[in-house]
Parts: sequence; C-alpha cells; structure tokens
Amino acid sequence: RGAKIVVIDPSYNPTAQMADVWVPINPSCDVALCLGIAHEMIQRKLYDEKFLKTFTDMPVLVRMDTKKRLRASEIGLTLEKEIPPYREVFVIYDRNKQGFAPLDPTTLNPAELGTDPEIDFEGEVEIEGNKVQVKSIFRIIKERVLAEYSPEKAAEIIQVPGKSKEFYVKIIKQLAEEIGTRHPVLMIYGASNYQWYHGDLKGRAISLISA
Repeated sequence: RGAKIVVIDPSYNPTAQMADVWVPINPSCDVALCLGIAHEMIQRKLYDEKFLKTFTDMPVLVRMDTKKRLRASEIGLTLEKEIPPYREVFVIYDRNKQGFAPLDPTTLNPAELGTDPEIDFEGEVEIEGNKVQVKSIFRIIKERVLAEYSPEKAAEIIQVPGKSKEFYVKIIKQLAEEIGTRHPVLMIYGASNYQWYHGDLKGRAISLISA
C-alpha cells in the first residue's frame, strides 16, 4: 500500500526478503543504531516539538545535583487544583511567563494550564537558599546523544563484515530523515529481549525515536 519496509536484523530472514531495505547490524547493537538516528533527528530538528511538549516528559526539569526531577514543592510552586497524594507535581520552564511553572500530573497537558514549555532548557533555581542547576530531560538527552552517538560513531558499533562504514552512516541519516518527515511510522519490535539483563534499554531507545 505504498509503505516502505525496513528490516533491521543480523540475519537475512524471511521478513528481510520482503523488505525494501535490509540493514544487518551486529547482534545486540540496536541501541547504538537508535541513538545514531536520534542524534540526526535532534541535530537537524526533525522532531515534533508540539508532540514532545504534550505527550512526553521532555520539558520536565531535572536537578543536576541529585539527578532527580525537580518537584514543584521544592521551589514553592503549587497547582490550583487538588492532586492525589500519590502523584508528584514536577516543574517545567514556561516560555509564556518566562519562569518556572508546575506541570499537572493528572493530564500532563501544559496547554490546559496556559503554559508553553521550553523543551531545551538549562538554568538555575533556588532551593533552601542554594543555587541549583537544572536541565530539561530533552537537554540532557540532547547533550549525551550529540556528544557520543554521531552517525559515524554508531556506524562503527553496528558495522558487520562485508558492509562499509559509509553504508551505515548513509542508512542512519536516511532513516532519521524518513522517520522525521514521513508519517505515520510504525516500529515493530520483538519483546523477547526484555527477558535479558538490560534488554529493556533496546525498547527504550526505539521508543525514544518514536517520541
């Protein structure tokens, strides 16, 4: 029906035979491939900022001293509605007010509070008289991915004998552009990896691309 099918698998299996593109990679190196794709999507701004603001935790601020999400109560912010005691209220930076604002954990939709979250934020807050550096989750991911997972670096990790590094660099950049510009995108992933130590990280990396 016009969909492009890409199969990423070390072996040329029956599914790969039906694909438009088969990308063989080193076993268990899917995370490197995904982070290489994420690198390109972030660097070229191929991501959907509105989606990130509305349906992900990317704008939520993290304390860099404790590496924990910044709670509204830590900087004296409250919501004007009753929140269940088991729900935490975290903080975003609101571009409308040019200041910090609480995020409603019951909806996670900043538009309902009239806020416009900054997804790529770094700054300081005052907690108990001390200045604490905070960064948005998106900024933390962006810094790590751009520093460590260029397409060239990812290609070195996933490359198999018989395929050139240039082949993988080209594939990574191509997939990033197509995922970022051609919609909808469906990613099918076998969950058997979750039964292995750190196997969930592969699913997280794939989910990062979807997000």
